[in-house]
Amino acid sequence: MKIKISEIQIENFRAIKNSKIKLGDNNVLLGKNNIGKTSLLDVFSAFDNHLKITDVNIELLQKIMINKNNPERIEKNDCMCLKVAYEWKDLNSDYWSLLSSISSSGKTVVLIKYSIPSENYSMLKEIDNVNDLINLFERQAWIGSEDDALKNRLTPLPSKVPLKKYLPLPKSDIDYVQKGELLLCPIMAFRYVDSGKNSNDEATANQFSTKISSMISEVDDVKETFEKIQKEIDDKVAPRMKSFQDELKDFAYPRNPKNPLEAILTVDEWMRNPKVRIAQKFDDLAGFELPLRSQGLGYQNIYNIVARISALFSKMQKNDMHNPTLFAIEEPEAFTHPQLQHIFIQQISRFIKKEATKLKIPYQLLVISHSSEIATSAFENKFQLIIGRRENQSTHFINWDSIGANNSKSRDKLKKLIINYNAEMLFADKLIAYEGNSERLILISIIRNSVPNLLSEKIAFIPVGTAFNSIKDALVDLHYEKILLITDIDFKMDGQSGEPNDSLKVKTTNGNLKYLRDNENDKSLSDYFKERIDAITKSYTLTSDDTNYESINNNKFMITTQGFNSRYNFWPRTLESALVADSDINKKMYLNSDLVNENIETTLSENPYKINLVEKELLKSGKGKADFALESLNLISEDGYTVPKYILKGLEWLDDGE
Repeated sequence: MKIKISEIQIENFRAIKNSKIKLGDNNVLLGKNNIGKTSLLDVFSAFDNHLKITDVNIELLQKIMINKNNPERIEKNDCMCLKVAYEWKDLNSDYWSLLSSISSSGKTVVLIKYSIPSENYSMLKEIDNVNDLINLFERQAWIGSEDDALKNRLTPLPSKVPLKKYLPLPKSDIDYVQKGELLLCPIMAFRYVDSGKNSNDEATANQFSTKISSMISEVDDVKETFEKIQKEIDDKVAPRMKSFQDELKDFAYPRNPKNPLEAILTVDEWMRNPKVRIAQKFDDLAGFELPLRSQGLGYQNIYNIVARISALFSKMQKNDMHNPTLFAIEEPEAFTHPQLQHIFIQQISRFIKKEATKLKIPYQLLVISHSSEIATSAFENKFQLIIGRRENQSTHFINWDSIGANNSKSRDKLKKLIINYNAEMLFADKLIAYEGNSERLILISIIRNSVPNLLSEKIAFIPVGTAFNSIKDALVDLHYEKILLITDIDFKMDGQSGEPNDSLKVKTTNGNLKYLRDNENDKSLSDYFKERIDAITKSYTLTSDDTNYESINNNKFMITTQGFNSRYNFWPRTLESALVADSDINKKMYLNSDLVNENIETTLSENPYKINLVEKELLKSGKGKADFALESLNLISEDGYTVPKYILKGLEWLDDGE
């Protein structure tokens, strides 16, 4: 038997306005803190007749309250909705409630809505306190095939029917789980406790005790061994406790000479609930061991996660349970070193698959995380990736395979950048795109000295070369608050003088600059050359050819590049020439750093365009752009160093400019 949740759609639940995701066997849900990742699990219990007013989307509450005296303005889709699609194969009779057709395999859709029915409109008009609204919502549920859902002919479920056979629900005590129920097993990050009954040592060992107990009870030879031990204790050890037993009789109340109170050495109790400890032993140090608390907190957290999953499997085996289970592990990265996070993602899916297959338990795994290391490892281990993003106070979840819509090349290129360079961009609010790594070194130093407010924001950096357009569609679907593209003007130049090779119609070799022009196919920059402006910038809404959401993509985008240098009367072609010639102080600083040619002053006064030949004319022989970037780190922090206006304008816009 196999049952798998293939799709979840949520509307108006907490911060989730409208979101649809697909699930595979192994999934990772990524998103920064307080974005609503856990809501994806809580929604099941909430829709099972446990709805609270705080579960209702705030915008929906506001709309209902605004129109409470005119309820006819409340629309049909002004409701809370949960749709869960299942794929199943070879269902046994316990799970025929999910059978949508007489077949060995199929798909089933369960749809649940909470809305205010028209018969409650009169009561709605009397509502003053928003908390009273929750009593006006009524639940409706339907079930049917995928085709039924598409054709709006799902079959209604009775209004009061428990949903435990239709939704995966968390159970506080698995011993009371019935056949036919779907199980949600949430495992939260382990909190560090050093000592006591709830310490890491005790908690982890107690979980493993369940597994040991099952192993002991299954093997006759083991049971016989412990029975022999109990008999030896009863025959040889217990008689030595006579004086202690007499004390119990003297103080016992009520006294019963025939059946007195006794102290019993309970090996049989140990068999039912064995006490184990997790520790590190050393072959050459007999009797010495290091307890679990001596391990790093990350290891303690991982051991506890494994212990809890192991204990669940043991209970399911003991009770002969084969209930479909969704394992949801929240923040396994807590206290954990990045390397261990990679190992965990690699191993946890194998561990669960091995145990679930052995016990014939249909399962799915969902890891909820805000770790860039887990994001990278999920890519590498072919997990289904789900990304949570926030736009206009609403949370959207989107599958990685849907990013970029029809432009799979854009998605694939961005994936390579994430894996090899920067997974933080999956969690960032704002993005700085730049050409290469030397630019990043310089930009971070400039931010630290000129726009320090940006250091407190969640900003990611990504190198795009001169081909930002190749990943643009994928970036749009990540719903950044702002995207700043800082790039070079890169005009075609005479190889000897560094001047534009056609002063009448100057061309660029930089594909990023298409965003500066109305006609994307026109590579001419002549209009900007005529205006002699000090910074070339353009900002607008960044969109893709296709969008994954009904909402409008409000990604604010700015591109900025070099303008005209009025001090030396030339157009800097790259970052290096722009920085050196931005001021006399900059020029002197670079000259004193023994990085640029000694004749730089003469060059700037006679033919400044020559410094556009960076490695031939600007830098000393043997020096390269990497040397320039490293030396700039020292100079930028010095008093008097100036930053070109095109960089400052871009960073200030990213900070708080409109």
